[in-house]
Amino acid sequence: MRSDMWRLYRHILIGGIIISLLCYGVIEWLEHRYHEHQQEHFLLLDAELSAQLFDQSLLTIEQINERSAFLWQSEVSPHVSTNLNISFTHDDLT
Repeated sequence: MRSDMWRLYRHILIGGIIISLLCYGVIEWLEHRYHEHQQEHFLLLDAELSAQLFDQSLLTIEQINERSAFLWQSEVSPHVSTNLNISFTHDDLT
């Protein structure tokens, strides 16, 4: 009887540790995914807001570059008065 109780406690303890580690792993994975999604959202918001500010002539390129995570450049096109172009790599997002 005593050995059965010890075996039961041991299984409960080992099972509890395994479940705790799995929960911790899932929470870490979800947190990483959430922060990655949030960072991507903020970068997209930054790009959209910067483009709107430049398009409405509220800020110059230099002022936008001071506040933005991107390096903006203005190109003059014969078809359109001004274009605002941006280029970045996947490494810039991380």
